Amino acid sequence: MANSHGLIQHATLMSFEILQRLTYKLPMLTQFAHTFSQNLKLGQKVHISDVGEGSVRTFSTSTGYQADLNRTDTDYQVTVDKWKYYTQSWAADDLHKSERDLIAEEGDRGAYVLGRSIIDDVLTLLTGYAAGSRIGITPTAPDFDHDDALDVWKAFEANGVPGPYFGVLNAAAARSLLGDATILNTRTNPGNNSLQTGNLMPIAGIDWSVYGGLPTQYFASNEEIFGFACNRDAILFAGGAPRDVSEIAGIEFPKNYITRVVTDPNTGLSLRWLAFMDGQAQTFEIHYAMMYGYLEGKESLMRVLHDTA
Repeated sequence: MANSHGLIQHATLMSFEILQRLTYKLPMLTQFAHTFSQNLKLGQKVHISDVGEGSVRTFSTSTGYQADLNRTDTDYQVTVDKWKYYTQSWAADDLHKSERDLIAEEGDRGAYVLGRSIIDDVLTLLTGYAAGSRIGITPTAPDFDHDDALDVWKAFEANGVPGPYFGVLNAAAARSLLGDATILNTRTNPGNNSLQTGNLMPIAGIDWSVYGGLPTQYFASNEEIFGFACNRDAILFAGGAPRDVSEIAGIEFPKNYITRVVTDPNTGLSLRWLAFMDGQAQTFEIHYAMMYGYLEGKESLMRVLHDTA
């Protein structure tokens, strides 16, 4: 393929940019209990094991050590049933003529649209958690503050929910939290750059972030979801790079394409890029693809935050 070296280099650099920006902008994607794989098949079953909490017993010299028959380990099967991709189309000389950093700009855009599409799917789980996994905040969601964040932490600790925890707020609740007097008073702390970056800080061991795409379903009259906090095993996610289309029967694609799998070494998250160049038109097209599936984990590890009527 003509100019294939430049195409491979561009697509690989862009893939790394997308993966790194995706995990920075949307950290919850790697905070769910997860397994990341390469060469996934649509419909593939991925196992995620949850090791149950055992019991502590008093040692007896007459019986010695015995197996813990009360511990329950759960093996979940997550079906990889989603296949999403993001596409770029370029004129072959765009990168040479432009003085703009197109890789950074497109990487940022690609990370946002691809990541948001995936997370929007996963967060549909929030509306299905039982009443025992919900926390009503009084008076309304936009008034979520430092004390409310501590109440969420208290709900975990009081019920023996193991950490680490992470939480997500919609923009209105995050705006309220950033404006809370306790948060503002920590602005002199060099470790607090939330006011400058808009990225929320951990509070009492809960690693908070903001996301604008939370479901808005009402549980009851005027009780709207505005956030959630959980242990990572409350949501189970399996994802990564799909297998090459040449290995899938029934899919047609130009024969002169190039494809590679790129993996973020820090998170293990992978995607596959697939590209081809039209030598006559001097244009090329790159697709960045991920497969994934998700499943509700243990309800006891989730706290869905909502308004109170």
